[in-house]
Amino acid sequence: MGIYEKKVIPVQLRKGFSDRHGIKPLNTQMQFKDFDKHTRIAILNALHEIMEVIDQELISYSYCNNIWAVFYLRIGTDVYSQEKDQLEGLDQYDLERLVKSYIRNTILLDSYDSVLTVVEFILNYTSNNFANRQPHFDGTVKSYFDERKYMNDIFEKEYVGYRFIGEYIVSITDDVEINEIEETLDSKVETAKKHIEKALGFLSDREKPDYKNSVKESISAIEATCKFILEDNKVDLSGALKKLKTKGVDLHPALSQSLDKLYAYASDKGGVRHSEKLVESLVSFEEAKFVLVTSCAIVNFLIHEYGKSNEI
Repeated sequence: MGIYEKKVIPVQLRKGFSDRHGIKPLNTQMQFKDFDKHTRIAILNALHEIMEVIDQELISYSYCNNIWAVFYLRIGTDVYSQEKDQLEGLDQYDLERLVKSYIRNTILLDSYDSVLTVVEFILNYTSNNFANRQPHFDGTVKSYFDERKYMNDIFEKEYVGYRFIGEYIVSITDDVEINEIEETLDSKVETAKKHIEKALGFLSDREKPDYKNSVKESISAIEATCKFILEDNKVDLSGALKKLKTKGVDLHPALSQSLDKLYAYASDKGGVRHSEKLVESLVSFEEAKFVLVTSCAIVNFLIHEYGKSNEI
């Protein structure tokens, strides 16, 4: 029937007339364990848009076609466990078409965790492996395209209960929480940054999340920040809190006591810092998330206070 076939395609415009007036409302519930069709299509379209922008940023690179061939080969072998020699036997067009069909079927039909696994792999690969990308003109100024931020905007618009924080997709939806974590990930205190990256990794592992070690790494980020400020790699957090004032970080006694208690919690709860205490960790996702966000906020606060009178 061609493009003018006599079939009514449902109108699904978020915040459009039908949606605003509750006539044909779209989902506004946070989606964690499943994604509706509208959201899945939005994610698929976003991936398509991202690939188009990146293709334009790579256009001046003489080996652009080969870069894309390697990209699709990696997805086929690493994500979908297909035999490398069979994929390499395809010409570039057939390889791209085949792997795109894998991706499309995952996004539209597979479980939510598979969708996020594919999205996470693709955007981390493009961000980390595509060299020589040119600044993208967004209508006003030239800037480097941030594919993870672009997908986060889609997640927010579609009420997806996950966000990219650094290289990981995690179940944190509050903007304040995200900002605190991202600020720590941009910190000049490399040791604290590395602990938070590890904490995120343990928290976001959908196959085997390790909340106990996530808490351990989060608290270790605070300790690492104190060591940085005091220039003492041997001091522990409890001891460091008593010395911070000597470096211009004057904590209120109540705040210092709260941090000391947080450290004690991390030492005792489910054997977080001493795994021999209990075989199984008693730490829940909610606790690990709370400690992660709180630790980031504390790290950022300590760095800010220290930076008032010292150059970082």
